[in-house]
Amino acid sequence: MGAWLRPAAWAALTAALSGCAASPGPGASRAAVAGPRNPAPSAAPALLRAGTSPFVHVQVEAHGPPRAPAPREEPKETPVTPRPEAPLDLRADPQGSVDGGGRSLHKNVFGGSVFDVATFQLGAEIILVLPAAATVAYGAPKGQALIYSEKSLAFMGHPPEGMPAAGVRQNIGCASRSVTGKLVVGTYGEWGSIEGGAHMALFVLVPPSTRVVTRAGLEGESSEAGTWPDGAPVAASEAGRIGYWYAATRPAPGWKAIASRPDPSRTARRSGATAPARESASTTPPLDDHEHAIEDFVTSHAAELAVCAEARPNLRAAVMTWRVVAGGLAEAVSVSPMAANARAFEECLVRSVQAWKFPASPPPVAVRASFVFDE
Repeated sequence: MGAWLRPAAWAALTAALSGCAASPGPGASRAAVAGPRNPAPSAAPALLRAGTSPFVHVQVEAHGPPRAPAPREEPKETPVTPRPEAPLDLRADPQGSVDGGGRSLHKNVFGGSVFDVATFQLGAEIILVLPAAATVAYGAPKGQALIYSEKSLAFMGHPPEGMPAAGVRQNIGCASRSVTGKLVVGTYGEWGSIEGGAHMALFVLVPPSTRVVTRAGLEGESSEAGTWPDGAPVAASEAGRIGYWYAATRPAPGWKAIASRPDPSRTARRSGATAPARESASTTPPLDDHEHAIEDFVTSHAAELAVCAEARPNLRAAVMTWRVVAGGLAEAVSVSPMAANARAFEECLVRSVQAWKFPASPPPVAVRASFVFDE
């Protein structure tokens, strides 16, 4: 959980633009958002609580200097015996590959599932490593594997942009990487919150005699395939994003996206595959004094950014990243692309943050902040 783009750290912009208070973000417990402070040093980066200025709703995430990493345990792999080969029901569902029967509160937030299928090649004598919750069966042609997926969004929050069905299909997926003698498959784009989230259920078909193992860490909010390193450019992790999303929409460096296509047969659901259980938010570590200082500073100065939105009434939200270096200065300030012709808006935000003098803290401190500007 040490990457700043892990889903538990994505800021949730769930405040309505009418001025209601910001709610906890995906992966954040209420204690992490509004609970008592604990000055004890934490063992990993932490999510900082939301704040509200008179004009801006803001959530901030800051990472202090590197801390001693926790001892790394090699992931335990569990051998899997795939289900016996059985004929698949490949009849197309009358409703096609989109099921809009899920939960949402707003017409611009899709609630339901989309169904996809992906085909990828398996080399000879390769061990296939899959997420622990994947359902596996024999039945694929020799040298290939098929991944049937159900990608679901059930979200009752108030995102600053729409979250269409096309975004659910585009923003979540599977990725692979090769290790000696193994092909590892993981998911990216999943996230969760007290208001809902986005998840995948996987049904994987493999050729007869394929060796398959499963292990933890390849799915859900902390999947290795979706965890980007600290300081990675927002634009890279969100390349190709459709609509708003609360997680990286591209695989992490070293992972390759597995291309998929719509599956009108809804095979993943018919197979009985289920999504992994959501991770507990109680594992969010406590904040330290330096992270609190950054949080308080950004929250108290956020209203200064409202002037950037006044000239562009169609641009009401922004996601920014920067580093606080020696002397309390901000460097490498960037804004996630918000819309076409938004350069003046983005440059105004960058200049404003560069002018801030942050509290003294052991540099560097990586910061990620999300802002929603009231009408």
